Amino acid sequence: MKNQPVLKIENPTFLKLLYLAIGITAGIVLSMLIFPERSAEKDSVPSGIQVHSTIPAEGDWAASTTPVSIAFSQDVDREAVENSFHMEPAASGEFSWNGSMLTFFPAAPLIEDETYRVILDSPVHSSEGQLLSPSLDFSFNVRTAKIIFLHPSDTHSQLWISEKPYSPDNARQLTSQEGAVIDYTAAKDGSFLVYQTRSPEGIDSLWSLSPYSGDEKMLLDCGSDTCRFPVLSPDGNLLAFFRISSNNTPGADGGLWLLNLANGTSTLLVAGEADLWDEPSWSSDNSKLAFADTTIQGIYILDLLSDQHEILPSSMGISGNWSPDGTIYMFSDLAMTGSQPLGVIYQADIEGKSIKQLFDTEDSINSYTVPVLSPDSRWLLTGVHNNSTGPGYQLVLYSFPDLISRQITSEPEFTFGAAVWHPSSNSFLFQKIENLNPDAVPSIWLHNLESGTAVQIIENAYLPDWLP
Repeated sequence: MKNQPVLKIENPTFLKLLYLAIGITAGIVLSMLIFPERSAEKDSVPSGIQVHSTIPAEGDWAASTTPVSIAFSQDVDREAVENSFHMEPAASGEFSWNGSMLTFFPAAPLIEDETYRVILDSPVHSSEGQLLSPSLDFSFNVRTAKIIFLHPSDTHSQLWISEKPYSPDNARQLTSQEGAVIDYTAAKDGSFLVYQTRSPEGIDSLWSLSPYSGDEKMLLDCGSDTCRFPVLSPDGNLLAFFRISSNNTPGADGGLWLLNLANGTSTLLVAGEADLWDEPSWSSDNSKLAFADTTIQGIYILDLLSDQHEILPSSMGISGNWSPDGTIYMFSDLAMTGSQPLGVIYQADIEGKSIKQLFDTEDSINSYTVPVLSPDSRWLLTGVHNNSTGPGYQLVLYSFPDLISRQITSEPEFTFGAAVWHPSSNSFLFQKIENLNPDAVPSIWLHNLESGTAVQIIENAYLPDWLP
């Protein structure tokens, strides 16, 4: 792949300083200021090391994807702390330090409805030889993931949430905006949502919402402009979105923007006609943004740290999905196979700067939609269209990377899509809608991998997602 300076990347110095300044500390500040997490204040001995706070705090309910943070009062022997740190039940993962604060990132989602105990079972010393007093031992609970969606799909949609056992009877409305909720994005740790509304007068705005306290706050009034496709960064600190200028002229502030949720400042990242762009997505390490642009028939991979960008050729102008580790970007595009164009899947190795076709389609009759890898990277889910699927797409699950297939749906009168994986990779949500019926409304379903069965969550709803 070759860099092509098609778009202007604004304020590169701002981006470098932004990411250096935010780090893990901004995540803690954000969680405390916008949607406060309770901090566990520990008893302290003035002459020793103190634990100022932990996240989660003692007795808190946290998401299965939540990292564990410990803020010490002073610098400590990091190796000794890491060696003495353990959780019950056991959880493997990686450590990260920001000054005197330790953060542990579990390698896999924690078990839902489980109580975890965090222990430092050996003496912890500071650089001056002081001891941690008292020693650290606290517990927190892991909550069950909830399902969020927009409902109803045919009029004035609002955000709704369904709790386990998932069913229409166990769903409740989250928003009551005068205008319709158009789109939303959920924080990876489930602590808050950001959603887009459109007023009856056609004014767009972006809002934050705590699903637990119900607190709402307007983040941005877009005025006469259109704001669309809000997407939170994995660390929850930044919000990427497209802004379409009302006069739609070059250089009129249209393009890809970043909103810093810690201080409320917004910056134009990439200028352009965003009404011709498809939904952006973040890599798991918060360093890259990707989106499709139909005007140049390509997908942009923007590296926010190096200020460089790559362009993946794509005639469809549909954005793809990142692999869980953020090194691979998968997308669907049209290719001639025999005498007709079919949707094929491409796998782009961003670091290795190579692209390959995922399936051998030389003699294939299958057309594929954009694939979605499971969080543990063991499964690839995509829609498939061929002579036996009807006019729409059926869901097919492939083991990854050996690509052994398992048929998930087989109802030619319906089309299936909008799949999203549970953090544990043991189930996924999808939409189902009747073909060739102009009055049809979508429904949301949940498929369990172990049992191989699917249950309907709600009728007349769309855009499902998980809230850990």
